[in-house]
Formats: sequence, C-alpha cells, structure tokens
Amino acid sequence: MKNFNEELDGRKKKFDNDPEDFNANFNLGKLYYDEGEERFTEANNLADQEDDYGKSLLGVGNQMMQNSMPYFEKANLLRPEKIDVVNKLNAVYSRLNIGHKVKGINERIDD
Repeated sequence: MKNFNEELDGRKKKFDNDPEDFNANFNLGKLYYDEGEERFTEANNLADQEDDYGKSLLGVGNQMMQNSMPYFEKANLLRPEKIDVVNKLNAVYSRLNIGHKVKGINERIDD
C-alpha cells in the first residue's frame, strides 16, 4: 500500500494535467478527507485527547479537511448532480463548523 505522500504525488500529477477534471478533483479531495478521518479516529481512540499528541492529531485532521475542501468544491461545480460529492462537502463543512455552508448543503440535499 502506498503511503499518503506517494499517493498525494500521484493524484496531484493527474490534477496538474487537467485541473478541470472531475475525477482528479474528487480523488484529491478524498485523499485529504480520508487522511483527516484517520487522524480523527486515532484521536478519538486516545484516553486523553487533550494531551499534546491528541491535540496534534486533531490539528492534522482539521488541516486535512481544510485541504480537501477546495477540491470537493471544484468537483461539485463540475458535477453538481453527484451526491457523493455533496455528502463529502457536508461532512467537511460539519467537521470544520462552517455553519452557513452546512445550511446551504442541507438545503440542496432536502430539495
């Protein structure tokens, strides 16, 4: 299995070749998202999330979610009908406590 940095390099090359490609945007966003979720899970499994290591894991998780957001947003612009993108954006916005964006996504989901 490739590590995160190797996978990131490969996906960024595909993105750099065509920044308007839906799959390149979605896959890059998903890589960051999945890495963030792994850090959150690891932090949740700690006895003390408030120690330096726990805080570090949560910080990395939040940064990965931030990194995923522009790629998911671009994928959403390219293919707004793709519900998996909408769901990922909803999860990212919720995780980052971006209330107005969560509200906008939820309104789209309800329609």
